[in-house]
Amino acid sequence: KAFIISGLFAFGTFSLPHSTDGYGHPFEAIFILLSFLFIINASHEADTSKSKIYIILAGSFIGIGILFRITTLLAIPGILILLASRRASSYLLLGIIPGIILVAWYNWIKTGSPFDTGYLLAWQVANPNLAIQTGFNIYDIPANATSLWISPGKGMLLFSPLLLLSLIAWPSFMRKNPRLSASIATVSLTYTFFYAANFAWHGSPWCWGPRYLVPIVPLLIIVLCELNIRSNKKRLLVFSILIISILTQMLAISVDYRRYLITIYENTPSAFESNDILYEPSLSPLLGQTRA
Repeated sequence: KAFIISGLFAFGTFSLPHSTDGYGHPFEAIFILLSFLFIINASHEADTSKSKIYIILAGSFIGIGILFRITTLLAIPGILILLASRRASSYLLLGIIPGIILVAWYNWIKTGSPFDTGYLLAWQVANPNLAIQTGFNIYDIPANATSLWISPGKGMLLFSPLLLLSLIAWPSFMRKNPRLSASIATVSLTYTFFYAANFAWHGSPWCWGPRYLVPIVPLLIIVLCELNIRSNKKRLLVFSILIISILTQMLAISVDYRRYLITIYENTPSAFESNDILYEPSLSPLLGQTRA
C-alpha cells in the first residue's frame, strides 16, 4: 500500500512537473516529510534517549529545509501537535536553531538585515509599478485561498485531482489517526492562509499550478492509506480520478507548459495584466496544455 501511494504521489500530482522546474519547493517538501517521519518514529520508540535524538533530527530537517525556503517554518505549528510535551518541543527547537542562524547570517550578508530575505524587493524590482508595503493583507485570504484550490488557472484540485480522493478518505483517516490528521490539517491550512494573505499568492502565472502548496502534497497523499474502495461505484470513481490525475501530469511534462503561456502573452498580454489567465476558464493552462 505504501509503495502504491508513493507511486501515485510521484506520477499523479503536480509535484511531477515541479520536480524539474528549479524552484525550491520539492526540497521544502522532502525535509518537512522527513521531519514528520522522525517524529512519528520518536513516538513509537521505547528508548527515551533514541526518542530525543529522533526529535532533534526532525528539527534539523526543518533547519535544512529553511536553507532552501524560509517558509519551511510554516510546518512547525502542525509538527508541534505531534509532540507530547514542552520538553519534546525544546528538542525540536534545538535541531532547528542552527538552520535559523545560518539563514539569518545569509540574509544579513545579502540585504543588511537578518530578517529581510530580499523577497519583497525582488518582486518590486521585477514589477516597478507594484505598490506594496508588507506584501500581506488578511482581507484577501478568503478569495485567494479559494483561488489556490479551485481557480481554473491555479486550483490545486484541478492540477492535482488525486487530492479529491484524500478528501474522501479524510474522515476514516481522522478516526484512526486523530493526532496525525490534526497535524496534517494544521500544516495544510497554515500554508494556504499564509500564502492567501500574500500579494503574490499565485506564485506567478508562469508556473504550473499553485507552486507554493507543493510542500503539503505528500502529507495529504498519506491520507490515501485509509481510502476504502470496496464498493463498485466508489471503485469506478476512484479509478476515474486516478486516470485523470496521471494524464494531467503527463500533459504537463509532454510539452513545456510555458509554450502555451508565451503564446497567450504574445497574442493577449492584457490577460496577464488583468489576471484573466488565473480566473478565465477558457484561458486555463490545463486546456492550453491539452491543445499543445
